[in-house]
Amino acid sequence: MDSPWGQLISAFGFTMNLVATVLNGLGIWCIFGSTPNSMRNYSILLLQTTVADFLASGGAVYSNVRLVAEGGKRLGAIIIPEGPCKYQLSSRSCQIGYCMMLGSNLHSLLSLPMSFFYRWWVISHPAPKKYKIFLALLATAPMTLVEQFTCNIAFEGSLSDGNKMYEKRFNASVEYPSSQVLFVTHTILRYPIMHTIVYMAIISPIVYYLVYYFRAKINKALNLLTISEATKRQHRKLVKMLVLQAIVPVAAAGTLPLFFLSQQGVVTDPIWQFPCFLPLNTVSLLQPIIMLWAVEPYRKATIGMFWKPIKYRARTKNSTIVHSTIAILQ
Repeated sequence: MDSPWGQLISAFGFTMNLVATVLNGLGIWCIFGSTPNSMRNYSILLLQTTVADFLASGGAVYSNVRLVAEGGKRLGAIIIPEGPCKYQLSSRSCQIGYCMMLGSNLHSLLSLPMSFFYRWWVISHPAPKKYKIFLALLATAPMTLVEQFTCNIAFEGSLSDGNKMYEKRFNASVEYPSSQVLFVTHTILRYPIMHTIVYMAIISPIVYYLVYYFRAKINKALNLLTISEATKRQHRKLVKMLVLQAIVPVAAAGTLPLFFLSQQGVVTDPIWQFPCFLPLNTVSLLQPIIMLWAVEPYRKATIGMFWKPIKYRARTKNSTIVHSTIAILQ
C-alpha cells in the first residue's frame, strides 16, 4: 500500500496541474476577449503557447503519473497513472493523456525562439502578416508530431512484468489492474525511449542558443534605435517577460535526475516515485502566471473578474492605458 506521504504528493501534483489548467484556460479567455487590435498579431504566438500549456496540464491532470525505477543495470521503469484515466477500461486513454503532456511541453519549448524573433523583428520592421506567423508555427508541428509518435510506440512489457518489477524493487507485493499500469519497459536504452531522451537533449540546447542569440540582437537593436526611453523600457519589460518564460522550462531538467537517483539506489524510499514529474509540470503552471501578470490588459481583465470596481476591457476605444502600453506590441 502507498504511504500517506506518497498519496499526499500525488494529490499535490494533481491539484497543481488542475490549477495550471484553470490558469491556462483563463489565459486563453483573456487572449480572445481582452486583446486590443494593436496586439492581434503578437497574440497568435501567446495563444499557441497557452494552448500548448493547457493541453500539457490537462494531460497531466488526466494521467497524473508516477515513475517507478526498477533499479539494477537494466534501467527498467514503470509508469503508473493515478489520475482519472485509471478508472477507464483501458490504459490507452492514460497513454493519450501522458503523451499529450510530453508533446505539448515540447511544443511550448519550441515556441520560445519564435517569440524572441518576433520581438526583435518588430523593433525595426513592420509587424509580420498573420499568415506568416501561422506558417512559422506550422514549421514546428513535425517535431511535435515526432515526439507524439515515439511516445505512442514506446510501450512494451506486460502487466505481470510491471507487477514483478515493482515487487522486486520494493519487496512488496502489488497488483495493479490492467487499466492502471501505463508503461512497462525493461530498459530505457532502446528505441524509441532513448530516441525521445536524445531528441530532447538535442533540441533544448538549440532552443536556448536561439533565445540567447535573439535576446542579444534585441538589446543591440534597442541601444541603436532612436526612440524614447519610455518605449525602450516597455520593450525591455516584454523581453524580461520572455526571459522569465524561457527560464521556467529549465525546471523540467529535474525529472531525469530524480529517476536516476532512484534507479541507482541513492534514494530508495517508494515516496520518490511520486514527485518525478513535478518539475516538468511546473512549466505549464508558471507560464500562464507570468503572461497574465506581465501583459497589462490580461492582468487588468483577470483582476477585474474578481474585483468589479476596476473591471477592465482592453477593447475600449477611449482607453489611453491600452494605447500607451500596447502600441509597441504591434
